[in-house]
Amino acid sequence: MGRLTCGILVPCLFSVLAFGQQTASAPATKNSPIKKLRRVALLGETSFRHGATPSGIVPLKDGRRVLVSASDGAVRLWDISSGRELRRFVHPKIQYVWSICMLPGEKEFLSSDGKGNILRWNLTDGKILNSYSQKKTVFRLALDPSGQRFAAACTDKRCVLLDIKTGAEILNLGGHADSVYTAQFSRDGKTVMTGSNETLRFFDSKTGKVTFKTSFTYKEDKKTEKEDIYTLLLSPEGGQLVVCSSEAVRLLDVKTRTIIWKNTVCDGSKSAAFSPDGSMVVFPGHDEKLRLLNADDGVEKWCAELPGESHWCVAFSADGKEVLCNADNLICRFDTATGRRVFPKEGALLQSYPVYCAMPVPGTELVADCSCEKGLYLRDRRTGQVKSILAEKQGVKQIDISSNGRFALVDWEGWDEKPSLLDIRTGKILVNFEQKSVSNILFMPDGKHVLLSGDGGVIMWRIDGKYARSFNIMRDDGLENVSESVSYLGVSPCGDMLIACGRKGIIWIWNVDTGTLLETIRQSGRQRQYSACEFVGNKTGGILAIVDKQVFYLRRPTQANSGWTREEILALVRQLDEKQYRRREDATKKLAEGGPDVLAVLKTIKSNNPEVALRLQFVRQQIAKKLTGYKMSDVLECRDELADFLAVHPDGQHWAVIEGKYAHARILIGRIKDDKLVAIRRIEDENMPYSVRFGRDGMLYVGNRNGTVSIYSDR
Repeated sequence: MGRLTCGILVPCLFSVLAFGQQTASAPATKNSPIKKLRRVALLGETSFRHGATPSGIVPLKDGRRVLVSASDGAVRLWDISSGRELRRFVHPKIQYVWSICMLPGEKEFLSSDGKGNILRWNLTDGKILNSYSQKKTVFRLALDPSGQRFAAACTDKRCVLLDIKTGAEILNLGGHADSVYTAQFSRDGKTVMTGSNETLRFFDSKTGKVTFKTSFTYKEDKKTEKEDIYTLLLSPEGGQLVVCSSEAVRLLDVKTRTIIWKNTVCDGSKSAAFSPDGSMVVFPGHDEKLRLLNADDGVEKWCAELPGESHWCVAFSADGKEVLCNADNLICRFDTATGRRVFPKEGALLQSYPVYCAMPVPGTELVADCSCEKGLYLRDRRTGQVKSILAEKQGVKQIDISSNGRFALVDWEGWDEKPSLLDIRTGKILVNFEQKSVSNILFMPDGKHVLLSGDGGVIMWRIDGKYARSFNIMRDDGLENVSESVSYLGVSPCGDMLIACGRKGIIWIWNVDTGTLLETIRQSGRQRQYSACEFVGNKTGGILAIVDKQVFYLRRPTQANSGWTREEILALVRQLDEKQYRRREDATKKLAEGGPDVLAVLKTIKSNNPEVALRLQFVRQQIAKKLTGYKMSDVLECRDELADFLAVHPDGQHWAVIEGKYAHARILIGRIKDDKLVAIRRIEDENMPYSVRFGRDGMLYVGNRNGTVSIYSDR
């Protein structure tokens, strides 16, 4: 007969389907140190960085400060010379802040958002003084020169004039075919100019009568199309009007309504600015270049490359010596005389995108993080210095690091890209895995295999790029469907089981060794998919899953151990190698009656006898079936919608999620206690948390929306 061998595996948090066996290195304590987590490091630059694209820039007359609105739900006051944030004004529960407008005296300002709210703020203390409401998004605010009223350009085809004190509607300037993107008062306040998706209109500000109307057109596929008008900007003396559209930038004479010059090289622009003396016009083009032109004749003085892809707003400093323009989530500064970029300097790392993932590199003092900005960053977690950038030519969507710290599994930006295995030390791509449209990547704990979900379902690959195994999903009609949508992958620390969640609130659990689908968990009445799920370990073992504003805890029925000693279990295992068929059959049935303790021992046993190996596999599956059947144990209602990240502490009891989004995001730390979910702490981080991950050392690594990484520890 074949040779039977026994060996002890490395201890792990979970036995196969018998969760809750905690490691000695991470015991759960009544007074858990996780309650004392504090930020011990912040990696990356914060200067002029926002959580999303800025939408408006208003320099203050003192020349030292600038007010910036952004689509992350906040307005920030910055110190221009240092790039330090002086104050933050957060719109309640709103993501997009579309416009800001400074009031006379520069002690107060207005801001508008995507829900139609217009807020009046005290610039000094950050308090909301008043609020006015419109039915739809307010894209742009414009102040009447008298300071008594203002215009609000709305998505409901209107531009309304409102009283500055009460917010009462004075006049409704209608007749637009679609959303009104911009509005501007003439210097005498008698005319209101609006730009919509098709038309430029001049209104009498007292009667609301249209006094001038025109459209700009372009040819596309032999058809005449109308241009969208994004921004109107009046010159300091009031005689000229810059019109920024989807195809060009034009300068109009306000009195004669004729075009002075037209710039089409830029492929259109979303914003522009006049210099304080009115002699120059600057605008970021759709061709990702910043241009400075003479206002009189439209002759270009200089053209500078803009980093990034989104360029929505631009302004001159109060003294006219610098130009401020956004580049994605960052505000850049340019010298007006030369066009040279002052901040960040040429060649400097922008690092302004949200950090999709941040995690430690085992065995080193490095932290790996990635974003849609090109490359995988390796930073020294003590100094924050970027030590190296791997694969600089492409954005990285997600990463995972092998347990030995040698390899990085990388999922690139772009659905047609294949995930790669990189050497951490050299940055060399070792393997490209033959699977596209990947949504999740994961290293197995053994460091020799990886898991990918996407086209072709969930597939395990060897790190040399060779196919290892597929994990099939069962459709509601009982048929296998390997292309079923999977939104999240998780694996037990010792690599025995795989968990995934997908459409209609379904969770799947597989045996990693065999690829067998052990269980499909469906929550009645759930239509939206879970955004994340992970195994957790406590007295009975279970699963955490999140969706919307809820954290779910599912646990399996308690299964008693068999009570057999290890020697008794091994004696039965040896009978599987007996010559007599009846003795082999009886031993198989007896072992299949065992509990989690039997399963744990069987996992350590291997045999080169095909029949014995098959019987061991059968026994493990039979015991595993008895340990399945997860039921809902508790649900925790959170304050805000949860992000698509779930981190479980090495002790198997504590967990972390991101509660809220953008400027409203915070870290929620929870615990499983007596089969109940308990929120034990909320951590506010001004850098807008985006992703969370616990390291093996229990430290919490947080990727932030402003491109930084926060590290939390109890030490």
